[in-house]
Amino acid sequence: MQLVRSFLAMLSFLILFVAPSMASHIVGGSISYRCLGNDQYEITVGVFRDCFNATPGADFDDPASIGIFDRAGLLVADLRVPFVSEDTLTTIPNECLMIPGNVCVNTTTYVTTVE
Repeated sequence: MQLVRSFLAMLSFLILFVAPSMASHIVGGSISYRCLGNDQYEITVGVFRDCFNATPGADFDDPASIGIFDRAGLLVADLRVPFVSEDTLTTIPNECLMIPGNVCVNTTTYVTTVE
């Protein structure tokens, strides 16, 4: 019985201190690499977020953090990829895609070279 009372007291305490929270979310992204030769690879990361509902003043990460894993799933490199550019997408080069007027997407690009 004491355990039940303790649980209910803790649950009541937690419910009293629940605060509303808001977040803006990433709406997409991309990552690619290009072989430069001599064991050098250029890694490009693109991140997209909703600019209408993004948290005001929220910056993109600088630098972005990405990991490189081997076939067994073990982390072999933990990279900090520097911020290169930020933009707002106004068009998407695809005739089949119709963008509604209430959509706005910020994009940022990160690029690094690894060996």
